[in-house]
Amino acid sequence: MTLKFCAGIGAVPDIKLIADLARTLEENGFSYLTLLDSPGMTIDVHLMMAIAAQNTSKIKIGQGVVDPMTYHPLTIANIAASMDQIAKDRVFIGIGSGNPMSKGRPRAKLKDMRDAVSFIRNYMSGQEVEYNGVKMQSDWINKPSPIIMSAHGPKSLQLAGEIADGVIFLCLHPVYVKWQLELIARGAEKAGRD
Repeated sequence: MTLKFCAGIGAVPDIKLIADLARTLEENGFSYLTLLDSPGMTIDVHLMMAIAAQNTSKIKIGQGVVDPMTYHPLTIANIAASMDQIAKDRVFIGIGSGNPMSKGRPRAKLKDMRDAVSFIRNYMSGQEVEYNGVKMQSDWINKPSPIIMSAHGPKSLQLAGEIADGVIFLCLHPVYVKWQLELIARGAEKAGRD
């Protein structure tokens, strides 16, 4: 098994730092890079992603994390597909329930997360899908991006195992990590996944 490492870039006071930070992470062997989506604390996450993508060639880039309460799932899908034109096959969608303190909105509920992930995946696959009673189909997107879900509680960890391509979770004490991995596995098993 090969270990892969991810680094998350948090609040950045100057956008000119993003290119250097992204290049440094790539040059030092990091496989993944997330950029903070917290409008009250830092520069726009998608602008930072575009700069990181233009200044790297291997590292995979995603949000850390967007939520379906702040961004409509259609917007999340469109951003990922647009970003893929800059960073071919290196973009992933980092999605979670959202931090109400930094976004001024309520957290997404588990049903919101399930609906958003389903919509994004199917919409990006070129299918006609319905969201909140509105049917939509992209004229140009036909390739889904991997969806990595941030999850911390028992129900969200199981949901992430069931519907996401990967999971962002807290790595604290080994016993806690083991508990989280068991919940993720339980969700994956429920969906017939390994």
